[in-house]
Amino acid sequence: LAQHLNHGRLRAERIRSLLTRLLDGLDSAGVDAVLLKGSHLAHSYYPDPGTRPMSDIDLLVPASGVAAAEKVLGAMEFTPDWASGHATSWVSGPRIVSLEYDHADNPLKIDLHTSLDRRVQSSSARFDYSLEADTVPFDHVGSSARVLRPALLTWYLSTHVAAHFAALRLVQLVDLVLVSRAMRNGDAWREFLERIDGVGQHRFAYPGLALAERLAPDSVPPEVLKHLGQHTPARIHRVVDRRTPATTQRLFHSSTKEQLVWADSPWSGLRFIAVALVPRRLRVLRHKVARWRF
Repeated sequence: LAQHLNHGRLRAERIRSLLTRLLDGLDSAGVDAVLLKGSHLAHSYYPDPGTRPMSDIDLLVPASGVAAAEKVLGAMEFTPDWASGHATSWVSGPRIVSLEYDHADNPLKIDLHTSLDRRVQSSSARFDYSLEADTVPFDHVGSSARVLRPALLTWYLSTHVAAHFAALRLVQLVDLVLVSRAMRNGDAWREFLERIDGVGQHRFAYPGLALAERLAPDSVPPEVLKHLGQHTPARIHRVVDRRTPATTQRLFHSSTKEQLVWADSPWSGLRFIAVALVPRRLRVLRHKVARWRF
């Protein structure tokens, strides 16, 4: 454990230094950047930045700033890896030093997002988002950094769980537990529910918060789970009810029934099945074409 923590702290410092350079470069290029997930959570919610493992840095930038952001990444010797939907991924240092722990020198990836919207299997999770209203300054890694306000952060993290439900990692539930416990202010939870009510995305938020509460009781207010659960289809309840924190990460494939649970229409379900039937070699080819686009 001491070895883990030592490398975690060294890696956290490496990431902080890299982020400072990156954010300074983006600021000089006139690009507004918002830190998502780990690089924000490690400094704000975890007891020590070194206790939150990270393999990538997620940044939200406006679509108009992508070209400038890519030039900054290229100047920092990052190279494009893949493109998908609203995100592009850049990598540096392809050699993995250790698989046993989060080694300080393991590769680091930077994902550029142009939207908070996510693909959740065959469906789409949409966010009502404004840079001015929904973010606040973050002074841990650079003067130009911004992060999501608590209500939107909780909504985003819970939706992230849904998007990775077939291969969910326990750290994603720990993220939700820590953020939820910090939201002691009832106004923040009311804002959270009002925002989700406005777009009808309850089914994406419910599973993550339900499992977080199962992992660490008294983390999520019962009235919040009740409200989300009342607007979540029974088929999703059946899947979530069978999961425990110990069985969140599937070592093998999930059943088709579980993967189709997010479909919001017969058409989205058929679209998912059609994609699943595409031979693997063609999916790999699509990945290579996405890389070639850079």
